[in-house]
Amino acid sequence: MEAQVTKDPWLELCRAAYTESTSYIDSTFRKKWEDGLSHFDSEHTNSSKYKSSKYKYRSKMFRPKTRAAIRNTEAAAVAAFFSNQDVTSCDAQDQNNPQQAASAKLMEEILNYRLTTSIPWFKICIGGVQDAQVIGVVASYQYWDYKEQVDKETITAIDLDGTPVEIEQENVTVLEDKPKVELLAIENLRIHPSADWMDPIGTSPYVQRLVPMFACDVLERMGQENPKTGEPKWKKYELDEIRHSQKYLFEIARLDREGSEDRYNRPDDADGAGKSLEEYEVVWTIENFMRKDGKDWVFWTLGTEFMLSKPKERKEVYWHGEIPIVMGCAVIETNRIYPSGTAALGGPLQKELNENANQRLDNVKLVMNKRYIGRRGAQIDFDSLLRNVAGSVTLADDPTGDVREMEFNDVTGSSYMEQDRLNLDYDEIVGTFSQSSVQSNRKLNETVGGMEMLQGSSNAITEFTLRTIAETWIEPLMRQLVLLEQMYETDEVVLALAAEKAQLWQKYGMDPQQDQLLEQHLTVSVNVGMGATDPVQKMRNFVGGIRAYAEVASSIPPGTLNMEEVGKEIFGRMGYKDGERFLTNQQQQDPEKMQMQQAMQEMQQLIQQLQAEVEDNSKDRKLKLLVENTKQQHEDARTDKELQADLMLANLKEQHEDVRTDKELQTKILVERMDNASQARQQRSAK
Repeated sequence: MEAQVTKDPWLELCRAAYTESTSYIDSTFRKKWEDGLSHFDSEHTNSSKYKSSKYKYRSKMFRPKTRAAIRNTEAAAVAAFFSNQDVTSCDAQDQNNPQQAASAKLMEEILNYRLTTSIPWFKICIGGVQDAQVIGVVASYQYWDYKEQVDKETITAIDLDGTPVEIEQENVTVLEDKPKVELLAIENLRIHPSADWMDPIGTSPYVQRLVPMFACDVLERMGQENPKTGEPKWKKYELDEIRHSQKYLFEIARLDREGSEDRYNRPDDADGAGKSLEEYEVVWTIENFMRKDGKDWVFWTLGTEFMLSKPKERKEVYWHGEIPIVMGCAVIETNRIYPSGTAALGGPLQKELNENANQRLDNVKLVMNKRYIGRRGAQIDFDSLLRNVAGSVTLADDPTGDVREMEFNDVTGSSYMEQDRLNLDYDEIVGTFSQSSVQSNRKLNETVGGMEMLQGSSNAITEFTLRTIAETWIEPLMRQLVLLEQMYETDEVVLALAAEKAQLWQKYGMDPQQDQLLEQHLTVSVNVGMGATDPVQKMRNFVGGIRAYAEVASSIPPGTLNMEEVGKEIFGRMGYKDGERFLTNQQQQDPEKMQMQQAMQEMQQLIQQLQAEVEDNSKDRKLKLLVENTKQQHEDARTDKELQADLMLANLKEQHEDVRTDKELQTKILVERMDNASQARQQRSAK
């Protein structure tokens, strides 16, 4: 039966937002997304002349430059994001706070564990890089997936009178309890056209997430509330109402993505065929994030026609108060909420490359298989002419007058030169390093330095693209994962493994089960730097930075420079966003000892040089005198160091004794209080 559309103010708001955002996308960005998806699939666009009837028998080859460029960037992303075992780094906002430092190390290990085992991060990351280049933007939805199964069991118990009583108890089995990240197809996300380009999701007065679901899953959500996140239960509707209550959200962009058929809106489903599979039909639900009366609300609707849940304040469903959606990009374009991607940047050149190749193919075919002009009404075997089989005979009454061969010139070198120039222009705009570019630049590819120049310029654009994706999408995504972990992480196994890797108890003396340890303000960064796409350059930068840091640390007197800041600056100029993870705790280092060891090494080298130059007794006496002086200086320095170390050790022992005495007194007082409380409870029980 046909369901009646209800008039609810929230539903009217949802319907108006969907209509406005869809109209804006259709008129401004729809064609660009379709063209990008077609070029990525190595197909001509829907508006291309090659899909018209006039070009039915013409060459229609598509040169897959767009696909090759995007795959090249995906390979660079794998080298940049997955060459390090640790995906992310977490730092305390207050480095001097030991609790924040311990929380940062624990959260870093938890994130790396979840991204390695619970979340398919490789597919999500590379898929996001692909979306950002094909469409121009990438969007993801972060949430905590919690599912439990409640089984009721009847047990027999004995009451106070000794009578057996049957009691029904519930056994809860946790099926899913982990964070999740879902990539969103951009056509399934709606925001206001006037949102700020700096933060489209956060500044839009409404955000709509279109979610295709099976009808059986919608039925399961009705009457079921999430006990962990507090997400409200859905209103109950009959299966027929669910199937017929909405208009199909037909998306041309999804057709281009999927192929010739939309897998969500199949014609058989629209006709109501297949009654036995009604529960497995796909229906569309919308999660609406609305700003109204100065408050942020969230609610679910069935399409744009029925309310599924009552509006609740966003912080009641998502405790951090943020919209759990992050949108990033690969190319920064000011004042545009949907910037262009790699496919759009190289789209015009891709079309010209196809045109050049197809015209050349048509010319070659005409040269090798010529056209003929036949006199109308003449007795000519046209079928034989069309077949043009080698060694065949074509019959005609007047071969010289009835049939004339058309001559075509062979392809000139200018066609290939134009192709080379188009290849260079395309590689330059998208930042790829292809063999065609190497072959075209003969003066550069004949030297090693020229090859490095070609590769260096392309790597710079690729690294810039990856850094843009990391800054606009990956790091905000990681920050939301940290918020989810701080609120919902209760898996004792995960916490124990993370604490063991972080050496939480050994370094900080803290228990990972403490809630306040997870609820600290942290800074999250992604371990990727400029130069990360070239393994040789990456190793060269890393080794050079280590040597530069060691040289500065050994040549400067202790206490002169802040070596922690020097290390950050050196690794920052290498291309790493944060080099702190390469540096050990400065309090654990002894600069004076490092300087003394360096001085001893220099003295040993000088002694070896003098020994090699000894030719007479006078030089031998000078060498012995120098050796004795060096030994004496070393003994004096070591004696001073031992005295200082003994004095420091004595002070530490005294402080340790005082602390232990205080701890023993506190423990004794605590034990006495617990004994008194226990005695008081026993007395009350006795009364």
